[in-house]
Amino acid sequence: DTALAKVGNEVTVSFTTTEPIQTPAASEVTISGLGDLTLTKTATDGKQWTASGTVAANASGNAAFSIMVLDNAGNRGSPKNTTTDGTSVTLDTTAPTLPSVTLASTNTATNRAKSGDNLTLSFTSSEPIPVPTVTLAGSTVTATDTSSGAKTSWQAVHTVDSSTPNGSASFNISVADAAGNAGTDVSTVTSGSSINVDTTTPTLTLVKLKSNNSDTTLAKATETGTLEFTSSEEIEDPSVLINGVAATLTGYG
Repeated sequence: DTALAKVGNEVTVSFTTTEPIQTPAASEVTISGLGDLTLTKTATDGKQWTASGTVAANASGNAAFSIMVLDNAGNRGSPKNTTTDGTSVTLDTTAPTLPSVTLASTNTATNRAKSGDNLTLSFTSSEPIPVPTVTLAGSTVTATDTSSGAKTSWQAVHTVDSSTPNGSASFNISVADAAGNAGTDVSTVTSGSSINVDTTTPTLTLVKLKSNNSDTTLAKATETGTLEFTSSEEIEDPSVLINGVAATLTGYG
């Protein structure tokens, strides 16, 4: 974007005079926010010139300029500090930051996510930025501007599926402003907890049914039947019926 410049970019003012002029002194051609200027005569008739300089650190705002010239007879022209075509350059040497970053899940347990749940990464930027680069839970996700075109609030959504890595949902946000100043990548939330992705269905092993009868394969009235089973992972209290009757649950391990 030629209307913006960051540290190290070159800014050039081009100007044409009505007659040949003397080479201007350094004090006669200035551009704010730049280092030393290089003044170049670009036509042999001495009427076309450029002044160029490199954007300095911490420069900001409009690159204001002033041009004063003398013709070969010593007549001084009026100072010029506006362009004739309406062009301007804004200096921006500040990298954007993300002051607020949160991660949410649509799961009932908001710190967990299973297949079909949505992970939503929401963040704000310190200044307007182009669409940032976002990876979320192992996938590249397109961020959406949620600030009505202001480009300072963003949201990226990923729907968990079988290809989503299990474990803590990781993310990375890469940002740069319109001038090209790159911010520091962000991969942690500013508030809230992490979200654990679990797409694996639990299984039951070592399922055993026995009674407290001397013959554990039989049971008479008042005797107790016990169903034992082991799950492949920690589970919530399961629903268990034995012979159509809700069982009392005991869990351990």
